[in-house]
Amino acid sequence: MGAHLTVAVDTEGTPEYPWSLQFSVEPRRAYMIRATDHVGLQHFHQWLVKQQARVTFHNALYDLGMMRQMGIPWEGPFDDTMVAAYLLQTEPQGLKPLCVRHCGMQMRSYDEVLGGAGKMLAEDYLWSLFDIEELAYEDLRRSELARRIDAGRRCRVLPKLPRSHLHKAVER
Repeated sequence: MGAHLTVAVDTEGTPEYPWSLQFSVEPRRAYMIRATDHVGLQHFHQWLVKQQARVTFHNALYDLGMMRQMGIPWEGPFDDTMVAAYLLQTEPQGLKPLCVRHCGMQMRSYDEVLGGAGKMLAEDYLWSLFDIEELAYEDLRRSELARRIDAGRRCRVLPKLPRSHLHKAVER
């Protein structure tokens, strides 16, 4: 573990709300540090510096900013697989297609991981925009709730939102 340790790093969240940092130093083994674990992040930063690590990102422009938000102002050497793929002009720029092409790794898509949960949350939000005073809507909502309960799903009822321009647009 000397001067040439390569560490693959990825981050999740947004710059306003970072969620986590993931890293790996060997195939098929990775670690995660939550953005709220300030001590763990500080230890990780010190370890990177001590190891004189070279960090590999896929979209360094984004991940470096996220690391700064989490208290890791990385100024050491790094590589960016997305930029490398772009410069070659023969490679896909997405991480999943690159993993399939070069490592034979089939990865599940975002939609496959979430299943119908994202669609269900979007539907719940749109339902919450309507007035429950409208009888037709209330009948429709009851049948929708019954269908979800019958399907064994947990239905989350969102709070009523104030009428807005968005509400009127959805009504139209």
